[in-house]
Amino acid sequence: MQKIAIVVLAVLLLLAVGYIGFGKYQERNMAIYQQGEKAGYQRAIIQLYQHAAACEQVPIIVEDKSLSVISVECLEGFVSQDLPPGSRQ
Repeated sequence: MQKIAIVVLAVLLLLAVGYIGFGKYQERNMAIYQQGEKAGYQRAIIQLYQHAAACEQVPIIVEDKSLSVISVECLEGFVSQDLPPGSRQ
């Protein structure tokens, strides 16, 4: 009778350790996934900034919608170049 109880307790202990280990494994994988996702977003923002800083038009496409972005500083430079000399501020 004691042997059966020991075997049952050992099996339950192994199941509990496996369950806890699997939970920790999933947490670790989720953390790695989130770090990769964050790095991807940061890289995209840096590329957007670099293109906009170079006065390039940057297309942004989300699902079926698109938008073109350009730096305001670049537009201000183009506008001031096109104004007559007496109207510049």
